[in-house]
Amino acid sequence: MIQPFISRHARTRDVLHSIEAARRPGSAPVRLLDSWSHDVGTGAVDTDRLAPDLDFHLRRFALRQPGHRPARLVWQCALRADPGGPPVPDSRFTLTCRDVLHATGIATMAEAEGCRWALIRVGAHEARIVATLMTAQGQVHDTAASRPLALAVCQLFDRRHGQLPYSPALTAASPLTGRRR
Repeated sequence: MIQPFISRHARTRDVLHSIEAARRPGSAPVRLLDSWSHDVGTGAVDTDRLAPDLDFHLRRFALRQPGHRPARLVWQCALRADPGGPPVPDSRFTLTCRDVLHATGIATMAEAEGCRWALIRVGAHEARIVATLMTAQGQVHDTAASRPLALAVCQLFDRRHGQLPYSPALTAASPLTGRRR
């Protein structure tokens, strides 16, 4: 089962550098699986090119005021699977990523107007979503409920595709309806 781990940061470039640094020695290089735009492409991650693209809306609407700490408008969701299990296919991470972004409202149907994001594959059992939380209109996206929403998406995906381990708690009768789940 994939577990989401969410954090907020001040600088996109720092997050991308930390992702590269998290790669285990000898493992495959980090690579871009998906993003808000097909123009960005996939493959090897070029931090110096990707960070300014992700930051486009942040730079347009300067949120920093002199003497104040920068706003934490870079959202990261690490999607991690059991390292003892089989490697997770790219398609699984891509589908989970898009579902998480849709559920949290970070990515909308109007991609050009929404927040910019990228899905980066870190290893056989991990991928990370990096998103800037500012839209093209300069609105900051609220992510207060993103952790429970991301967790629900991952659990629903696993239940639909039969990847949850058997648990009596999942099949027990609901206390409200008396029906089995």
